[in-house]
Amino acid sequence: MTFILRIVDRLNIRCVRFTDDGADTSTVLYSLKNSRPADSGHAPLVMAVSGKGIITKDASAPIAETVTSDPATFIWTVSDGKISFMRRNQLTKIEKDNVLYVECLPMLDDNVLTGVVERFRSGYLSWHRVFTVSALASLVTKRLMLPVLCTMLMVLVANFVISTHVKESFQEANAELVALRKTSAADVATSQRKQAAIEEFSRQLPHDASRLSDMIATAVPEKIVLSELGIAPVTKAPEAGKPLMQNERLIVLHGETLVSEAITEFTTMLTGLGLGTVRLASVEQDRERTMLTFKIEIML
Repeated sequence: MTFILRIVDRLNIRCVRFTDDGADTSTVLYSLKNSRPADSGHAPLVMAVSGKGIITKDASAPIAETVTSDPATFIWTVSDGKISFMRRNQLTKIEKDNVLYVECLPMLDDNVLTGVVERFRSGYLSWHRVFTVSALASLVTKRLMLPVLCTMLMVLVANFVISTHVKESFQEANAELVALRKTSAADVATSQRKQAAIEEFSRQLPHDASRLSDMIATAVPEKIVLSELGIAPVTKAPEAGKPLMQNERLIVLHGETLVSEAITEFTTMLTGLGLGTVRLASVEQDRERTMLTFKIEIML
């Protein structure tokens, strides 16, 4: 009910007073929220009639049952233990377009009209009548049209903003995915080129590199740490489209130890392998670690 009162918050009461000369008509606008006069505007219309032809009796009187059992003939209103009624044909000369219903009243004043407002608010106004009474439905539609249009506009704007953001995010994600695929493809291609280069290099070696590595490994003393083994090392930086420049008859070994005797022992062991000429190319002292680093060359 609270929400309906936010939509239908005013009530027009058309006051009709029957006299011997006809009918006097006036319209009063009331607020349904506080039962006080409100600003003019679109509002449902209720007719309140009084004067000549209006009969008022106790609600418990026998005639009350007769009146209420014949709505095709009578119009009535029950209030404060009284029933006021009139014949329906008495309204034939009064304009009744868009009138929701008619109340019969013994007299018309502010207090009586306040009762009309209260009965409309608590007894007549409901969602059922909003959907079944065309005049009330039309009023509600008019009152809701602007808020509904504004809400739809806000939804459209929000949808546009959100869809634009989602579209941009999708495009960014798609661009990142494409870049990632390109990077992955480039990595695969690079890996394949490296593998091909390694295989080509292995085919170009004048000796079986695996066999040479195994033979040298058996000659390494326990006190020697071998850090590098180069077979047919490259002598010049590789250039695109040109063959590798390498010393095909050279083996280079780098290592370190704590004692110089181990270097001598290693050199002797390598000579005993019969691979070729063994030469101790260099020995240096690493003062920070108190280690001897060495370089040994074997010319096959």
